[in-house]
Parts: sequence; structure tokens; C-alpha cells
Amino acid sequence: MRVFTAVILFFCLGMSKGFSIEKNYFVIDCLEKPGEEIEIFIQASENKGAPLLVILHGASDNKGLHSLSRPQFGFWPSKGYSVAAVSCPGFGRTSGKKDLWGPRTLKVVNQAVDFIKHKLDIADLGIIGYGGGGSVGLLLAAQRNDIRCVVSSNSLYDLVGHKFHSSPIMKAIISKGYDIQVNNNAALQARSPIYFVHSIDAPVLILHREKHPLVSEEEIRLFAEAMQDAGKDCSVSFLERKYGKLHQQATWEEFVEETEEWIDQHMLD
Repeated sequence: MRVFTAVILFFCLGMSKGFSIEKNYFVIDCLEKPGEEIEIFIQASENKGAPLLVILHGASDNKGLHSLSRPQFGFWPSKGYSVAAVSCPGFGRTSGKKDLWGPRTLKVVNQAVDFIKHKLDIADLGIIGYGGGGSVGLLLAAQRNDIRCVVSSNSLYDLVGHKFHSSPIMKAIISKGYDIQVNNNAALQARSPIYFVHSIDAPVLILHREKHPLVSEEEIRLFAEAMQDAGKDCSVSFLERKYGKLHQQATWEEFVEETEEWIDQHMLD
């Protein structure tokens, strides 16, 4: 039970309870599968053409974008950014099965991003992804050329390395019934950003807790080295180790300290 709980915590940000989204809330029809829906939140800046950050949630529960922590939806707009969030398939009000940032998730998030860009009349965006949302952001960046930067916090980079059923990550995937063939290497590779480094042109910043019990520092270094060997811009910030399962994620204070200047550099220049 302890292992399963830790795995679930790994996939979430876990900094505070959800935010209020009575305004600026959209549920749109899914183009790929008529009758299904996609849930989106948009908080536009008062300044037309303001830089956009799209925030992607983890998988700690079924709330989707409602599970994201409140501070960022005040902090980034106070700096002049527009912000948006998307619920992935099977989370929040977005229809469909959870396929663990697989092809279905990427199609849905791609449509949502296009909707957000059209709504705000902007050309590009940055991505902040927590847990599984970090993996989604990186895979999305391998498909799109309008992403200016990606911050991936507390995420996973090589699912193939966790393919054995004894792996805590794989145990959680199986127990939660994700729509994925866990014995299929191609399915695991399709969800592993390390296999797509040659297609990721956006600068990447990785935040990860030292001595994380589920995703090793070695996995992070191998991904960063693969990016750098491919001539890509990838930085890593290992956060000081903290004890206790609730301290695997970055706190809001740590997140801002490590990312604010970097995000501004890539989004405001």
C-alpha cells in the first residue's frame, strides 16, 4: 500500500487544493470522436498578445485541471502572462479512457492547444507540466513547432525502463487500468520522451527531487544527455532531498525559484 500511495503522489503536483474556475471555463466537442468532450480553462491577460503558458496536470486523482494548485493562476498573470489548463482524457470532464499520455491524450491536448491559441489570437506558447503532464508536454513538443519552452517537474522520461511488473510505476499503471499494453515495447516507447529527443526543438528545464524513490536521477541524466547529444537545449535542476512522501514534489516556492527567470528568458525575449 505504501508503494502504491507513493506512486500516485509522484504523478501529482500536490501543493494545494484546486482553484475556482467558474469563469473562463470551456467544454468543447472532441473533433476526433464526436460526442466526446474536452475540458479547458483559459485566464487571458488584459494585454492582447501576452505570452501564454499552458499548464498540464498530473494523475493524482480524477479531477484533471481542477487538481492544479492555485498559486500559479495568480502568479503568472500578475507577471503579464495568459495561462490555460487542459484536462487529459479520463480526467475532469474530458471524455475517453486514460491512456497514460499516449496517442489519444496527445490528440486531445493538441486540439485543446489549437483552441486556446485561436481564442487568444497568439502564435506560440510555453508548457508547464507536473508529473505525467511533464511527459505530455515533452511529447507534445516533439509534434509541434510553436512551443517556446517546456518545464517538466517530477516527471518520467523512459517508461521502457519501468516495464517489469515488479516496478512500482508499472504496478500503479496496471492497478489503475490505464488503456495501454504494458508488455508492448512500442506502446511504452510511444510514451517515453527519451525516444523523441531529436524532434524536441523547444528548450527544456527539468525539475526533480534528489534520491526520488520512483524515478532515478540516472534516468533524468540519461534524458538530459540524450537531448544535449542531439544538439538540444536541456537543463536539469535537482532539488535538495526532503524526507517524507509529501516532499517528493517541488513546493511552490521551490518551483518559482527554479523556473521564473528561465521561463521569462524564453517567453519574454
